[in-house]
Amino acid sequence: MMRLVLNVCSLIPCCGKSKEDIEGIRSFGNCLAEFVEHGRERIIICVSKKLMKTYFSKLREIERCGCHPLPKFHASFYRNISRIARITRHKKCTSKKLKTLGVCIHVIGSNIVNKYVIDDICSLPEDDKEVVKIALAIAKKDTVYIVTVDEHFIKCLDLRKLERKYSHANRIKVVKPQDLLVKIEN
Repeated sequence: MMRLVLNVCSLIPCCGKSKEDIEGIRSFGNCLAEFVEHGRERIIICVSKKLMKTYFSKLREIERCGCHPLPKFHASFYRNISRIARITRHKKCTSKKLKTLGVCIHVIGSNIVNKYVIDDICSLPEDDKEVVKIALAIAKKDTVYIVTVDEHFIKCLDLRKLERKYSHANRIKVVKPQDLLVKIEN
């Protein structure tokens, strides 16, 4: 079982990213869909209501940049985004398997996400801080992968500082899509 928190940039395979990152996002999206279809790996995508709002806001950017055709997983994710958003209406944590997407969506309640204060640890934008807080909530019990191609995010997030404040942060792994793909394939 693999738990992922998808930074918004990992869902947009275009718009000023390096060729390597674009290819990584595309390969990750196509292979993730294939892995799920063939039952090789159980994937849990972890979100919060706030992160879902961020995903919604990026739909226009995808249309504007002309990222089409989207990788299989990404296309399915955005086709089902309204369904996923309905799951986030619950105040508590909840999980739901979406057959059309092939993954389980795990919504972390805002009351849990807001327990984590990381302003003193990193100077990330609010949507990126939300990604870290979701990962912290999941890392309390399991290993979680933050999937991102955002170099600023990777440079600004000091996992050692985060671990000093929250010891379970040692279960958080920050990876690029292409690197996670190598891990999934092995």
